[in-house]
Amino acid sequence: MEKQHFQARIAMSNEEYLKVALDVFFFEDDGYTIAYCPALDLSAAGLDLENAKAEFAQVFSEYAMDCIEQNTLSSDLIAHGWQLRERGYDSPSVTQLLIGNSTLRDILDNRCYSKQLVNINHIPSTSMAFA
Repeated sequence: MEKQHFQARIAMSNEEYLKVALDVFFFEDDGYTIAYCPALDLSAAGLDLENAKAEFAQVFSEYAMDCIEQNTLSSDLIAHGWQLRERGYDSPSVTQLLIGNSTLRDILDNRCYSKQLVNINHIPSTSMAFA
C-alpha cells in the first residue's frame, strides 16, 4: 500500500478557492486498487493506481461540491474531527483518526505501505493533483 498526498483547489466563487491537502492510502483488494482518505472517510476503487487516483479525485470533487452547495462543509469537517483555526481547518492527527476509524486501523495493521510523492493530471473544472 502506498500513502500519497492529495491536493485540491476548487473554485467556490470568482475569487475564493477551497484549498485542501489530504493523505490518501492505496492498497490492493480483490484485484482493484482502493484509494482511502481517513480524514474524510472517502474511498474510491480503480483498476490500477492511476485509475484509483482519478476515481478518488472525482469522489472528492463530488463530495466537496455537494457540501458547498448544501452549506454543510464546515459541519461535515468538524464531524470528521477537523479543527477550525484562524486560517482554515486542520485535519485530525493520525492518532485521533485511529481511535474511531476501524478501516484505518485495519489498513495500518494488515497492509504494507510506503509514502510516495506523485503527480496526476488536472481534473476538469477543478485543480487537483497528487503531490
